[in-house]
Amino acid sequence: MKGFTLVEFIIYITILTTILVSITGFLWLVVLGNIKETSYQEIQQNGRFAMTKITQEIKKATGVNHPLPGNPPSDSLSLFIADPNLNPTIFDVVDGKLRITQGTNTPFELTSDQVIVSNLQFTNLSYSDTPGIIRIEMTVDHVNPGNRGEYQASIDLTSSISLVPGGAVTPPFEILRPTAFNDVARRTTNPELAFDEPNGTTFATTQYGGKADPSITFHTWETPTQTYNSLVLKYRYHADSATDDTYAVAYSTDSGLNWVDLVSPTSAGVSDTTVSAILSLAQDLSQLRVKIHTRQTKGPDNKNLYTRDIWTEGTF
Repeated sequence: MKGFTLVEFIIYITILTTILVSITGFLWLVVLGNIKETSYQEIQQNGRFAMTKITQEIKKATGVNHPLPGNPPSDSLSLFIADPNLNPTIFDVVDGKLRITQGTNTPFELTSDQVIVSNLQFTNLSYSDTPGIIRIEMTVDHVNPGNRGEYQASIDLTSSISLVPGGAVTPPFEILRPTAFNDVARRTTNPELAFDEPNGTTFATTQYGGKADPSITFHTWETPTQTYNSLVLKYRYHADSATDDTYAVAYSTDSGLNWVDLVSPTSAGVSDTTVSAILSLAQDLSQLRVKIHTRQTKGPDNKNLYTRDIWTEGTF
Protein backbone atom coordinates (compact mmCIF):
# COMPACT_ATOMS: atom_id res chain seq x y z
CA MET A 1 0.00 0.00 0.00
CA LYS A 2 1.34 3.34 -1.03
CA GLY A 3 1.93 5.81 1.88
CA PHE A 4 1.90 9.60 2.06
CA THR A 5 4.86 11.49 0.75
CA LEU A 6 6.31 14.24 2.94
CA VAL A 7 4.95 16.90 0.59
CA GLU A 8 1.45 15.42 0.73
CA PHE A 9 1.63 15.21 4.52
CA ILE A 10 2.65 18.87 4.77
CA ILE A 11 -0.17 19.84 2.42
CA TYR A 12 -2.71 17.89 4.50
CA ILE A 13 -1.46 19.45 7.73
CA THR A 14 -1.63 22.92 6.19
CA ILE A 15 -5.20 22.37 5.00
CA LEU A 16 -6.26 20.93 8.36
CA THR A 17 -4.63 23.82 10.25
CA THR A 18 -6.35 26.36 8.00
CA ILE A 19 -9.71 24.70 8.60
CA LEU A 20 -9.16 24.57 12.38
CA VAL A 21 -8.05 28.22 12.49
CA SER A 22 -11.09 29.25 10.46
CA ILE A 23 -13.46 27.27 12.68
CA THR A 24 -11.80 28.62 15.85
CA GLY A 25 -12.01 32.19 14.54
CA PHE A 26 -15.66 31.71 13.62
CA LEU A 27 -16.49 30.23 17.01
CA TRP A 28 -14.63 33.06 18.76
CA LEU A 29 -16.59 35.62 16.76
CA VAL A 30 -19.78 33.85 17.81
CA VAL A 31 -18.73 33.99 21.47
CA LEU A 32 -17.80 37.67 21.25
CA GLY A 33 -21.06 38.39 19.44
CA ASN A 34 -23.03 36.68 22.19
CA ILE A 35 -21.19 38.70 24.84
CA LYS A 36 -21.91 41.95 22.98
CA GLU A 37 -25.58 40.99 22.54
CA THR A 38 -25.81 40.19 26.25
CA SER A 39 -24.23 43.56 27.04
CA TYR A 40 -26.84 45.36 24.96
CA GLN A 41 -29.64 43.36 26.55
CA GLU A 42 -28.33 44.30 29.99
CA ILE A 43 -28.33 48.04 29.32
CA GLN A 44 -31.68 47.90 27.52
CA GLN A 45 -33.35 46.00 30.36
CA ASN A 46 -31.93 48.38 32.96
CA GLY A 47 -32.90 51.42 30.90
CA ARG A 48 -36.47 50.20 30.31
CA PHE A 49 -36.95 49.33 33.97
CA ALA A 50 -35.58 52.69 35.11
CA MET A 51 -37.80 54.65 32.73
CA THR A 52 -40.84 52.57 33.67
CA LYS A 53 -40.27 53.14 37.39
CA ILE A 54 -39.74 56.88 37.01
CA THR A 55 -42.86 57.10 34.82
CA GLN A 56 -44.97 55.22 37.37
CA GLU A 57 -43.89 57.48 40.23
CA ILE A 58 -44.43 60.68 38.22
CA LYS A 59 -47.98 59.57 37.45
CA LYS A 60 -48.57 58.84 41.15
CA ALA A 61 -47.30 62.25 42.21
CA THR A 62 -49.53 65.16 43.12
CA GLY A 63 -46.76 67.66 42.47
CA VAL A 64 -43.11 68.30 41.75
CA ASN A 65 -40.85 69.68 44.47
CA HIS A 66 -37.69 69.89 42.34
CA PRO A 67 -36.83 71.03 39.76
CA LEU A 68 -39.36 73.83 39.50
CA PRO A 69 -40.74 75.15 36.19
CA GLY A 70 -38.37 77.54 34.48
CA ASN A 71 -35.35 76.32 36.43
CA PRO A 72 -32.34 74.66 34.74
CA PRO A 73 -32.36 70.86 34.38
CA SER A 74 -31.39 68.97 37.53
CA ASP A 75 -29.63 65.65 38.12
CA SER A 76 -32.29 64.73 40.68
CA LEU A 77 -36.09 64.67 40.76
CA SER A 78 -38.17 65.20 43.90
CA LEU A 79 -41.88 64.35 43.73
CA PHE A 80 -44.62 65.17 46.20
CA ILE A 81 -46.56 61.98 47.00
CA ALA A 82 -49.84 61.98 48.92
CA ASP A 83 -48.80 58.96 50.98
CA PRO A 84 -46.66 60.45 53.80
CA ASN A 85 -44.63 57.22 53.99
CA LEU A 86 -43.49 57.75 50.40
CA ASN A 87 -43.13 61.53 50.47
CA PRO A 88 -40.95 62.88 49.05
CA THR A 89 -39.97 60.40 46.34
CA ILE A 90 -36.52 61.27 45.01
CA PHE A 91 -34.58 59.91 42.02
CA ASP A 92 -30.83 60.50 41.74
CA VAL A 93 -27.59 58.82 40.68
CA VAL A 94 -24.84 57.86 43.14
CA ASP A 95 -21.69 56.02 41.98
CA GLY A 96 -23.27 55.37 38.60
CA LYS A 97 -26.42 53.74 39.98
CA LEU A 98 -29.90 55.17 39.66
CA ARG A 99 -31.61 55.27 43.08
CA ILE A 100 -35.08 55.92 44.41
CA THR A 101 -35.59 57.23 47.94
CA GLN A 102 -39.13 57.35 49.31
CA GLY A 103 -39.86 59.23 52.51
CA THR A 104 -37.42 58.26 55.24
CA ASN A 105 -36.78 54.82 53.72
CA THR A 106 -33.30 53.65 52.73
CA PRO A 107 -32.39 54.46 49.09
CA PHE A 108 -33.05 51.56 46.70
CA GLU A 109 -30.87 51.00 43.63
CA LEU A 110 -32.85 50.58 40.42
CA THR A 111 -29.96 49.60 38.15
CA SER A 112 -27.59 46.63 38.36
CA ASP A 113 -23.86 46.45 39.00
CA GLN A 114 -23.33 45.72 35.29
CA VAL A 115 -24.34 49.19 34.07
CA ILE A 116 -23.44 52.81 34.73
CA VAL A 117 -26.04 55.59 34.55
CA SER A 118 -24.74 59.03 33.56
CA ASN A 119 -25.93 62.35 32.13
CA LEU A 120 -29.14 62.12 34.15
CA GLN A 121 -31.24 65.25 33.72
CA PHE A 122 -34.77 66.13 34.75
CA THR A 123 -36.44 69.21 33.28
CA ASN A 124 -39.75 70.57 34.56
CA LEU A 125 -41.67 71.66 31.46
CA SER A 126 -44.84 72.44 33.41
CA TYR A 127 -46.73 75.65 32.80
CA SER A 128 -49.90 77.10 34.25
CA ASP A 129 -53.27 75.42 33.71
CA THR A 130 -51.71 72.13 32.57
CA PRO A 131 -51.12 68.84 34.38
CA GLY A 132 -47.38 69.37 33.94
CA ILE A 133 -44.57 67.54 32.16
CA ILE A 134 -41.21 66.18 33.29
CA ARG A 135 -38.58 65.53 30.64
CA ILE A 136 -36.12 62.73 31.44
CA GLU A 137 -32.73 62.22 29.82
CA MET A 138 -30.04 59.70 30.74
CA THR A 139 -27.29 57.51 29.33
CA VAL A 140 -26.82 53.86 30.28
CA ASP A 141 -23.44 52.22 29.59
CA HIS A 142 -22.24 48.70 30.26
CA VAL A 143 -19.45 48.41 32.81
CA ASN A 144 -16.21 48.02 30.86
CA PRO A 145 -13.11 48.59 33.00
CA GLY A 146 -10.84 46.89 30.46
CA ASN A 147 -12.25 48.90 27.54
CA ARG A 148 -12.97 45.67 25.64
CA GLY A 149 -14.93 45.93 22.42
CA GLU A 150 -17.47 43.22 23.29
CA TYR A 151 -18.55 45.17 26.38
CA GLN A 152 -18.87 48.52 24.62
CA ALA A 153 -22.62 49.05 24.78
CA SER A 154 -24.45 52.31 25.41
CA ILE A 155 -27.92 53.79 24.96
CA ASP A 156 -29.32 57.30 25.35
CA LEU A 157 -32.85 57.44 26.75
CA THR A 158 -35.23 60.37 26.50
CA SER A 159 -38.87 60.62 27.52
CA SER A 160 -41.40 63.24 28.55
CA ILE A 161 -43.97 62.20 31.15
CA SER A 162 -47.17 64.06 32.00
CA LEU A 163 -48.53 64.10 35.52
CA VAL A 164 -52.17 63.17 35.98
CA PRO A 165 -54.66 66.03 35.52
CA GLY A 166 -55.05 68.07 38.66
CA GLY A 167 -51.97 66.60 40.27
CA ALA A 168 -49.13 68.00 38.23
CA VAL A 169 -48.89 71.51 39.54
CA THR A 170 -46.49 72.35 42.33
CA PRO A 171 -48.34 71.38 45.54
CA PRO A 172 -49.58 74.17 47.81
CA PHE A 173 -46.85 74.99 50.27
CA GLU A 174 -45.96 77.54 52.88
CA ILE A 175 -42.43 78.86 53.28
CA LEU A 176 -41.46 80.03 56.75
CA ARG A 177 -38.13 81.52 57.81
CA PRO A 178 -36.29 82.31 61.04
CA THR A 179 -36.66 85.87 62.24
CA ALA A 180 -33.79 86.14 64.74
CA PHE A 181 -30.17 85.10 65.26
CA ASN A 182 -27.55 84.87 67.96
CA ASP A 183 -24.10 85.76 66.60
CA VAL A 184 -21.93 84.97 69.63
CA ALA A 185 -18.61 85.09 67.79
CA ARG A 186 -19.57 88.03 65.55
CA ARG A 187 -18.22 86.21 62.52
CA THR A 188 -21.15 86.89 60.18
CA THR A 189 -21.67 90.01 58.08
CA ASN A 190 -25.32 90.98 57.46
CA PRO A 191 -26.76 87.94 59.30
CA GLU A 192 -30.30 89.23 58.82
CA LEU A 193 -29.88 88.63 55.08
CA ALA A 194 -29.56 84.90 55.70
CA PHE A 195 -33.35 84.69 55.48
CA ASP A 196 -33.87 87.45 52.94
CA GLU A 197 -34.26 85.31 49.82
CA PRO A 198 -37.15 87.39 48.39
CA ASN A 199 -34.66 90.24 48.01
CA GLY A 200 -32.90 88.03 45.50
CA THR A 201 -29.41 89.55 45.56
CA THR A 202 -27.88 89.33 49.03
CA PHE A 203 -25.95 86.93 51.24
CA ALA A 204 -25.01 86.59 54.85
CA THR A 205 -21.26 86.03 54.91
CA THR A 206 -19.62 83.96 57.65
CA GLN A 207 -15.82 84.01 57.83
CA TYR A 208 -14.08 80.73 58.58
CA GLY A 209 -11.84 80.40 61.58
CA GLY A 210 -11.97 82.15 64.93
CA LYS A 211 -12.39 78.81 66.72
CA ALA A 212 -16.07 79.62 67.20
CA ASP A 213 -18.67 76.91 67.79
CA PRO A 214 -21.25 77.94 66.91
CA SER A 215 -20.44 81.10 65.01
CA ILE A 216 -24.10 81.98 64.61
CA THR A 217 -27.48 80.39 65.41
CA PHE A 218 -30.76 81.21 63.66
CA HIS A 219 -34.04 80.74 65.49
CA THR A 220 -37.60 82.04 66.15
CA TRP A 221 -39.36 80.73 63.06
CA GLU A 222 -42.44 82.37 61.62
CA THR A 223 -45.64 80.75 62.85
CA PRO A 224 -47.27 78.09 60.60
CA THR A 225 -50.75 78.86 59.35
CA GLN A 226 -51.52 75.46 57.81
CA THR A 227 -51.72 71.79 58.73
CA TYR A 228 -48.99 70.17 56.66
CA ASN A 229 -48.70 66.87 54.80
CA SER A 230 -44.91 67.20 54.82
CA LEU A 231 -42.36 69.51 56.41
CA VAL A 232 -38.79 70.02 55.20
CA LEU A 233 -35.95 72.22 56.46
CA LYS A 234 -33.82 73.70 53.66
CA TYR A 235 -30.54 75.61 53.63
CA ARG A 236 -29.06 77.20 50.50
CA TYR A 237 -25.41 78.25 50.40
CA HIS A 238 -22.10 78.29 48.61
CA ALA A 239 -18.62 78.16 50.13
CA ASP A 240 -15.05 79.11 49.39
CA SER A 241 -12.44 76.38 49.46
CA ALA A 242 -10.09 76.64 52.45
CA THR A 243 -6.71 75.10 53.27
CA ASP A 244 -6.81 75.07 57.06
CA ASP A 245 -10.19 76.30 58.30
CA THR A 246 -13.42 74.27 58.24
CA TYR A 247 -17.12 75.03 58.37
CA ALA A 248 -20.27 73.02 59.14
CA VAL A 249 -24.01 73.59 59.33
CA ALA A 250 -26.27 71.77 61.80
CA TYR A 251 -29.87 71.90 62.98
CA SER A 252 -31.66 71.14 66.22
CA THR A 253 -35.33 70.29 66.75
CA ASP A 254 -35.19 70.66 70.53
CA SER A 255 -33.95 74.22 71.09
CA GLY A 256 -30.29 73.24 70.81
CA LEU A 257 -30.06 70.24 73.13
CA ASN A 258 -29.14 67.90 70.25
CA TRP A 259 -27.71 68.71 66.83
CA VAL A 260 -27.73 66.94 63.46
CA ASP A 261 -25.41 67.90 60.58
CA LEU A 262 -26.89 69.44 57.46
CA VAL A 263 -23.36 70.01 56.15
CA SER A 264 -20.67 67.90 57.83
CA PRO A 265 -17.43 69.66 58.83
CA THR A 266 -15.40 70.32 55.69
CA SER A 267 -13.04 72.78 54.05
CA ALA A 268 -14.24 72.04 50.51
CA GLY A 269 -15.57 74.73 48.23
CA VAL A 270 -19.15 74.27 47.08
CA SER A 271 -21.04 76.06 44.32
CA ASP A 272 -24.58 77.24 44.95
CA THR A 273 -26.48 74.29 46.40
CA THR A 274 -29.37 73.42 48.72
CA VAL A 275 -29.34 70.80 51.46
CA SER A 276 -32.45 69.63 53.28
CA ALA A 277 -33.79 67.52 56.12
CA ILE A 278 -37.26 66.03 56.53
CA LEU A 279 -38.90 67.15 59.77
CA SER A 280 -41.67 65.51 61.74
CA LEU A 281 -45.16 66.86 61.09
CA ALA A 282 -45.38 67.31 64.85
CA GLN A 283 -42.29 69.54 64.89
CA ASP A 284 -42.67 72.69 67.01
CA LEU A 285 -40.94 75.32 64.88
CA SER A 286 -40.32 77.45 67.95
CA GLN A 287 -37.74 74.80 68.94
CA LEU A 288 -36.04 74.68 65.55
CA ARG A 289 -32.48 76.02 65.37
CA VAL A 290 -29.87 76.23 62.57
CA LYS A 291 -26.25 77.01 63.35
CA ILE A 292 -23.14 77.68 61.33
CA HIS A 293 -19.96 76.79 63.15
CA THR A 294 -16.36 77.13 62.00
CA ARG A 295 -12.93 75.99 63.10
CA GLN A 296 -9.51 77.52 62.58
CA THR A 297 -7.17 74.54 62.57
CA LYS A 298 -3.97 76.42 61.69
CA GLY A 299 -3.57 79.90 60.29
CA PRO A 300 -6.63 81.86 59.12
CA ASP A 301 -7.56 81.43 55.45
CA ASN A 302 -9.91 84.42 55.33
CA LYS A 303 -12.43 82.34 53.39
CA ASN A 304 -16.20 82.56 53.66
CA LEU A 305 -19.42 80.59 53.77
CA TYR A 306 -22.20 82.49 51.98
CA THR A 307 -25.66 81.76 53.35
CA ARG A 308 -28.27 82.39 50.67
CA ASP A 309 -31.43 81.32 52.43
CA ILE A 310 -32.78 79.33 55.38
CA TRP A 311 -36.38 78.19 55.42
CA THR A 312 -38.90 75.46 56.16
CA GLU A 313 -41.24 74.31 53.43
CA GLY A 314 -44.56 72.91 54.59
CA THR A 315 -46.73 71.22 51.97
CA PHE A 316 -50.47 71.00 52.55
